Amino acid sequence: RQNHPPIPAFVIRIKEERGE
Repeated sequence: RQNHPPIPAFVIRIKEERGE
């Protein structure tokens, strides 16, 4: 059972860009 969807690569990319 998958409660949470997989995190897309672009989301991680944006996080790195924002410096989260």
